[in-house]
Amino acid sequence: MFRTTRTTMGLTLLVIAAFLASASSAIAGEPRTDRQGFFLGLDLGAGGSYLEYEKDGQTYESDEDDGHGSGGTFRVGYAFNPYVSLSLDMRGFNHFGDEFDYDLGTSTVTATVYPTGGGFFLRCGVGGARLETDVPDDTDDPLIEEFDEHGAALALGLGYDWMVNEHFAIGLALDARGAAFEDFGEFEDVRVAESTLGVTMNYYF
Repeated sequence: MFRTTRTTMGLTLLVIAAFLASASSAIAGEPRTDRQGFFLGLDLGAGGSYLEYEKDGQTYESDEDDGHGSGGTFRVGYAFNPYVSLSLDMRGFNHFGDEFDYDLGTSTVTATVYPTGGGFFLRCGVGGARLETDVPDDTDDPLIEEFDEHGAALALGLGYDWMVNEHFAIGLALDARGAAFEDFGEFEDVRVAESTLGVTMNYYF
């Protein structure tokens, strides 16, 4: 992650983690349905992103207040027990800004851990990413160009979900993706990060 984005995201993660962990402990004694077996999941959320790269010896950094974004994740996985699951997460994030738009797509193998066996969870995954930029025809910034490249991705997340019935769980989640790309053409040190807050859903078979 990058400077202010990294600091803000880190503080947000710590605050939400503390709150959700407290909530999980508070209801630890309540009966619940175990999360086990194959499942399909869907996340929908809104948030922000940050893009940085070097071109011709100059550094381009997107304005964190420029534009907005939304993302969605489709996952298929297997819950080994109420505490640990493994999934393939396919996620798309769209950034719409004043300077230019870009899309970040990631596919990660993600482990989700429910530390207490309750609703609070942590996610972490690794995989690949694709970044595609879309530059307006009237742009006059020499540092901005269109490109379409592939790189490595890191996925992080946390949240809390509730079992509505024996098959379906719904909750809230804060998810983030960071990606880095090898040098290509005139571009060096290309990195992007995005995060969303939204709804998470899983259906267990």
